[in-house]
Amino acid sequence: DFPGSTTVSAFARNPVNGDYFYGFNTTGTMLVPGALNSITNNGTDDAYPVFVFDSSADVIGTEYATLTTLANRTTGAVINFNDVRILAGSIVTVEFSPQGCKIYRLVGQSKVDLTAGAIVRDSDVSAFALMPGLNQILLAAMDTSGTPTISCYCLYRYRHHSLSGTAV
Repeated sequence: DFPGSTTVSAFARNPVNGDYFYGFNTTGTMLVPGALNSITNNGTDDAYPVFVFDSSADVIGTEYATLTTLANRTTGAVINFNDVRILAGSIVTVEFSPQGCKIYRLVGQSKVDLTAGAIVRDSDVSAFALMPGLNQILLAAMDTSGTPTISCYCLYRYRHHSLSGTAV
């Protein structure tokens, strides 16, 4: 949300840490709809997460938010999305693996693959993982239509290089 009646005159993204910079023609504070969360991977190897976005609203199916960014600020990996809509009453999953990323929308019993064209070309798809220890994860989405409520949770399995301290 930009303050007042704003015209954006400049936009840049720092490729090193994923920070965004906006230049606009008024004074005030811009509100960035995003959340920085800590996730601890207690494994000894990288874990590949699944992010689940669930949306609810007053009017199911007409209100939605647009997922814009998912970033691991600890590793520097950033995923920028191209018009991935989280529709009220639906679930969107973003699933990472060593082979890349898949995005699905679940509505009732239907599962639709949204992967084609959903990820911006400069994204770090193959590098997105939770490293062992603390990971700072940034999520950003815009309320595009109405004011839906979006909740997100992350699923992952601990991975280990080997079994230590066990008899073989």
